[in-house]
Amino acid sequence: MSDAGQSYRSLLERLAIARGVATSYTSAWGDERRASDESLRGALESMGSPCAREAEALESIEALGRARSERLLDPVVVSWAPERGVARLGRWIERASVFLQRESGAVSEWTVGGCDAIELPENLEDGYHELVVEHVGRAWRAMVVRAPVVSYAPDDVLRGWGVFCPIYAIRRGATHADFGCGDLSGFAELGRWAHGLGASAISTLPLLAQDLTEPFQPTPYVPVSKLFWNELFLDPEALPELKSCEDARALLARVPKGGDTSLVDYRRSAATKRTVLEALAERFWNSGGAASEAFGAFERSQALIHEYAMFRARTEFEGRTWHRWTSTPGAPFRETDARYHAYVQFRMGEALASLRERTGAELYLDLPVGVSRDGFDAWRFRSSFCEGCSIGAPPDPYFTEGQDWGFAPPDPDGARDRRYDGFIAGVRNHMRYADILRIDHVMALHRLYWIPRGMGASEGVYVSYPSEDLLAIVSLESHRNRCRVVGEDLGTVPPEVRASIDRHAMRGLFIVETEMQPDRAMRSPPANCVASLNTHDMAPFAEHWSGDDIERRIGVGILGEDLRDAERDSRERSRGELLRQLREAGLLGSDDGAGAVRDALHTLLAGSDAELMLLNLEDLWLETEWQNMPGTVDEHPNWRRRLRMTLDEMTGSNDLGAMLERLTRLRESGADRDAAARA
Repeated sequence: MSDAGQSYRSLLERLAIARGVATSYTSAWGDERRASDESLRGALESMGSPCAREAEALESIEALGRARSERLLDPVVVSWAPERGVARLGRWIERASVFLQRESGAVSEWTVGGCDAIELPENLEDGYHELVVEHVGRAWRAMVVRAPVVSYAPDDVLRGWGVFCPIYAIRRGATHADFGCGDLSGFAELGRWAHGLGASAISTLPLLAQDLTEPFQPTPYVPVSKLFWNELFLDPEALPELKSCEDARALLARVPKGGDTSLVDYRRSAATKRTVLEALAERFWNSGGAASEAFGAFERSQALIHEYAMFRARTEFEGRTWHRWTSTPGAPFRETDARYHAYVQFRMGEALASLRERTGAELYLDLPVGVSRDGFDAWRFRSSFCEGCSIGAPPDPYFTEGQDWGFAPPDPDGARDRRYDGFIAGVRNHMRYADILRIDHVMALHRLYWIPRGMGASEGVYVSYPSEDLLAIVSLESHRNRCRVVGEDLGTVPPEVRASIDRHAMRGLFIVETEMQPDRAMRSPPANCVASLNTHDMAPFAEHWSGDDIERRIGVGILGEDLRDAERDSRERSRGELLRQLREAGLLGSDDGAGAVRDALHTLLAGSDAELMLLNLEDLWLETEWQNMPGTVDEHPNWRRRLRMTLDEMTGSNDLGAMLERLTRLRESGADRDAAARA
């Protein structure tokens, strides 16, 4: 390499370090992966730091230094309770006036001098506060986040179990209109049945609004917004307007009853259901529903509802994304469409809020890490995102080519300058309804893997985020909403993330399919975890146990053919180790079929210290088809497959009922042992 090349690389690395871009990372195999110049440049320029040439890189370094040296106070200050908070200053000051407006509205004033930090009041309550420092004729402002170090947990957390099922997959039976997709009424029916057999929680995939325009992808993990819900999951038969809306009843009468095992056609289902929901929306507005106390409370809780409704209406009217808008936000759109979106969000909120009462079970929701580039959040909080890169994951033993998830990365500085308004709103929106919230890819609170446009998933770089800020917000909101937090910590997880999960008392995941190892016994599930056989991104247990998933992954190109023999050997040895462990524990006899091993593993998890045991509903009948096969788009019908059994068949099955009642007894006996030990 020439001297000039070395100089350029040195500048790139200086700029990268200053912007929180890692110049290398440790892979899942334990080796160091050094970022290329092209990868570093792609990430840095996406963040607004030009660096195509040495002169540009040097100027970006100097500009960044000037901006940071001029800043006296960071835009966000974290104060962890119960310690006394401190706001660090960018430099030593001789004298300044300080004002603190608490969330309650009370204002404190004092003067400081000869310091580079400001002590906050000792009695500062948890919440979001405004700190102002006036120094040499200029006012500097920061949002102070005062939060408990430990996220919310009830005083008496009991060992429970729950069921997981994608709502779209539910088939209710012959007495209900079937739009080709499951709904919240079916989910509530499933929850009542499971809770009646002892389940403490019901879990599903993200329920957020989707963009149905081309090119449509059915993934629930790239939503239009984290603030608003997918009205496809509404049940028109459960809405109060139906009784007095003849048009909606006539439309509903033409919808077939029951359901089949076909794939969900989201666009067709949404179009059919929308005709019914539009009639109900018009009935709501024309009958004065918008003047109701309930709708008023909804508007106050969802401050952006009318902006969202107009955004969706205009996008639908123009048939294009907001990136191509050429006129002002007040451009023409159908007012009825805006009213429709406000109405369905109101009714979705009511349906979600009533699930606990309707089922008796806790609601376990999932907060995705990303949003659509073309969606509402990307438009409303534009400066919180970076273009030119997408988010994904580096290669690992399961996905040897890495993963590119397609959505734009959050801008660490841009989001912080906005005081995380979009992030706070998304977390709060979910915790408003959830008793337990799973944060997808919890590493995003610390770092994300950026893939520059035009480069492969193996060529990305890691970018750091202000983890203290984000963790404080999550902890504060968890207490305010009395919501437990689960961090999805699978994949390449650095030690600091594990330490953070423990420090803030988040629950991690324990997944049998990833815990099985060829050279050692599977560890015991820890107390602060959600334990399950698999996740929605993995093979159903029967498919994994047989090893047939290996050929399926090779067939769709997410596992190289050259790895077939090694993968099969590793799986066979892992099976043998697990069989030995289960038999030594007295949990398994001579039968090593998928059903017998599933039951033994359920017994093991049920008797463990895990806070929550989560069952993938389809594993109860040994399903072999995947709900999602990451790394595929056209090769596999992801996020569309409906359940093999209807709700009527499930609730009428003595075998399924006996399995679940047995788990309840096992979990309760473990809880009794805990209580005896505490006594």
